[in-house]
Amino acid sequence: MLFHPEYIRSQARKRFEKRMEKALNRISPLTSVLTNVREHDIEWDESQNYHARLFLSFLHPALQSWHGTLTRLSIYVPLDLLNSFTVKFPHLADIHVCLSSGELTRQEIDIHLDDSWHSSTISRTP
Repeated sequence: MLFHPEYIRSQARKRFEKRMEKALNRISPLTSVLTNVREHDIEWDESQNYHARLFLSFLHPALQSWHGTLTRLSIYVPLDLLNSFTVKFPHLADIHVCLSSGELTRQEIDIHLDDSWHSSTISRTP
């Protein structure tokens, strides 16, 4: 019996989504159990073929849960995940951010970073 190629692809996609949801559901409780975390390092390993949703599931809940206690944060992420950072860190004293452009072309990089962006400054508010 032969199946239509689109049916096979859709079934594979459904199996992938189911595995992804299981993995994401295992990660969320971990960050809520850990309290008073002061230092956090998270790095994107370019040699692995991680799905961005899996990586972000380690990043988002952790940063939201620990935003009030983090004093040091080191992040190595792909450039296209730059827009994922929307958390305030009132006690953060040390931050290191490395953006990986991977195999992106200059045009693709400019989509994520304004092509007129030459420098950055960080200002501290009271």
